[in-house]
Amino acid sequence: MFKKTVLLVICLAIVIFSGSVEAMAADNKTMVSDKSLSSQKTADGSDAWLRAPLRLAHYFCTGGDQRDGIYETLPDERLAERFAEDMAALNVNAIHFDGRGQLLKDVCRLMHERNIKVFAYHMPFVGEEARQLWKEMAAHPEWCMVTAKQALSAEPVRLIPHRCCNTGFRDFTYAILKKTVQDYDVDGVFLDGYAIPPGYCYCQNCREKFRRQYGEDMPMEADETSPAWKKLKQFRYEQVAEFIKGCREAVKAGNPKAVFYMNMQGLNRLGWCTARNNLMLRDHVDIVGSEAFEYYYPESLQNRALWAQGATAKLNTAIAGEKPAVVFCTLTPRPWGKRALPGATLKNMTAQVMAHGAGIWYESSYYTHMNSTEETGELSKALGFFQKNEDYYRQAKSVAAVALLWSTRSGDYYAVDPAETSDWTLATEKGGKEGRNVYLASWRGMYDILLRAHIPFDIITDEDLTVERLKRYKTIVTANAPVLSDDQCEALRRYVSEGGGLVCSYETSLYDEWGNKRSDFGLKEVIGAGVAAGKDFGNLWKEYNHFTLIKTEHPIAQGVRKSMPSPTFVQAVKADKEEEALGIVDMTNAPAKDKGIRYPAIIARQYGRGRVVYTAGSLEERYWTVNFPEIKELIKNSVVWTGGDCLPVEIKAPETVEVTLSRQADKKRYILHFINYTGEMARPLSSIIPVNDIQVVLKEQSLRKIRTARTLVGKVELPLKVVDGKPCFSLPRLDWYEAVILE
Repeated sequence: MFKKTVLLVICLAIVIFSGSVEAMAADNKTMVSDKSLSSQKTADGSDAWLRAPLRLAHYFCTGGDQRDGIYETLPDERLAERFAEDMAALNVNAIHFDGRGQLLKDVCRLMHERNIKVFAYHMPFVGEEARQLWKEMAAHPEWCMVTAKQALSAEPVRLIPHRCCNTGFRDFTYAILKKTVQDYDVDGVFLDGYAIPPGYCYCQNCREKFRRQYGEDMPMEADETSPAWKKLKQFRYEQVAEFIKGCREAVKAGNPKAVFYMNMQGLNRLGWCTARNNLMLRDHVDIVGSEAFEYYYPESLQNRALWAQGATAKLNTAIAGEKPAVVFCTLTPRPWGKRALPGATLKNMTAQVMAHGAGIWYESSYYTHMNSTEETGELSKALGFFQKNEDYYRQAKSVAAVALLWSTRSGDYYAVDPAETSDWTLATEKGGKEGRNVYLASWRGMYDILLRAHIPFDIITDEDLTVERLKRYKTIVTANAPVLSDDQCEALRRYVSEGGGLVCSYETSLYDEWGNKRSDFGLKEVIGAGVAAGKDFGNLWKEYNHFTLIKTEHPIAQGVRKSMPSPTFVQAVKADKEEEALGIVDMTNAPAKDKGIRYPAIIARQYGRGRVVYTAGSLEERYWTVNFPEIKELIKNSVVWTGGDCLPVEIKAPETVEVTLSRQADKKRYILHFINYTGEMARPLSSIIPVNDIQVVLKEQSLRKIRTARTLVGKVELPLKVVDGKPCFSLPRLDWYEAVILE
């Protein structure tokens, strides 16, 4: 009987395995590619196992873990069996595995018996595979990436882990990937770690390729004003995208049904730092995935956003289109890798990702898993919940009417902002406005405001700034998005004139798509203000330190203090119509020559059939650094005023509760997600404090037809009552997470 059951499971696994992804690849070397390419189905149209959100574990079982004593407690011959048992108990549906040889063959067999997919993990510097690969690569120092200083000197190339994709390393990698899927019964390959770090690669091959492509020498020093330096950033992106395209082709040549993906660029640092541009990479992977390792080599755990995993899920799903998306999380607070994060934090991160439509994987060592049973037990419960209820998360799409722009080009070509610390790039490159990361701080502050204000919203990217794509939303929030092309400005102009809303700030549209400063805003006509010639405030931190409302009767000023702390940086502007200026830059502490000048700080206006709010400084950046509630209220009011009826639901709850709304069109139901961030005054969260009696009003017209509401975690029916034609209910208790099914 047991043998028959095993045979049946294996047959079922084979059937499911036959439905792996085979996406059509397109050679796209433009910075902004067509999202329609990402919507292409597999060759045979069957990719069912990828359409259930991935619950994936990436535990290093070989290599470095030997130093932690894993082979003393778990002999090699039992590793595959024990590992398979533990992964099944963790409630995952896929794993990465770093071993090779008979060990990987055993893992594939045992995992498939448990209906768990296996990705061969490939990185030449970690795990069992690395020992052999490193020996071969050590024989080819000419494959190493080099710095400009090394390229200009006669000193020998230092053997480093990073290898250049424009050397023999390229074909070397392709051959390994092809052989991997031919030799093992893996469902796919995950390629880790490939990037071009800041300061690399100036090898002879790259310099010659740059010269052929652009007709000039590669710049050897950073100069953000130089056209050649901007071309070099684009060139770096192209090299990585071209290499990854070849990697996928090599995998498909070995096994057309094998899935290929890599770690793309997340929100924790700017893309130019790694030379990974997601919009260019997307068409060369079968899964869109990136890191949200907010507890990974931090200077301090206290300055990390609790919502990082959910934000990355939103970004990845926006890029992926119809492809699956996944968010990479770490089980441990690295570099302290021998203990797991608290169970409350793991459950919270899992809820964030799943609620926003992506899959999740946790990275750690198997040693840590074995020695953190309390924490992994809590994670198992969370993953088990989503496994049991995966039907409610499959193909669920956000129905938010508000969108926040994530602009890769603003990160690349604005000023420039400094690179952030990462696990493999511990140094930062300074630059930008007094070393402050103005773009990232503005974006993070705006994300934080929208979440705390209980406004459901999506993330959109540079490529979404077209008339057709913007129509899906009632209001667009750019925060400080300085780098916009003429076409993007025109798309926003048309969008607003036809009835859309826009909330923007500071230097939005003051630079073209290559970071060249315009003489005035590209959106001058829309925001109703222009740059005041010959005047730049610079840093207002110590001097002109307030924005003051002068017209408090306007809807966006309701419930807002008359004066609020000014942003760090403020743009001096002149309003086209004085009556549209609701606030001024407070000049109380200004030098005598500036006193009495009334520079507008806040402008609210009608443009065509749409509405616009512009703030002359990045108030959202100030909110990120100092959490003043009046800033949140002003921006919340601005979003609601510009977007009209843009809130599908109205929530009465603490601002530590996030709400998002998704819809499964085929099942004609909505899922209202509640994520609880309420915990101790520290990070990571060791416990989550329950929230009671959350009041909900369903405002969206389509939601007024809802007749039943029930909770997925608590398993209770919620009585509905209708007030002014709108269904209302109370959520009696929110623990770590809840999903209310509306039908």
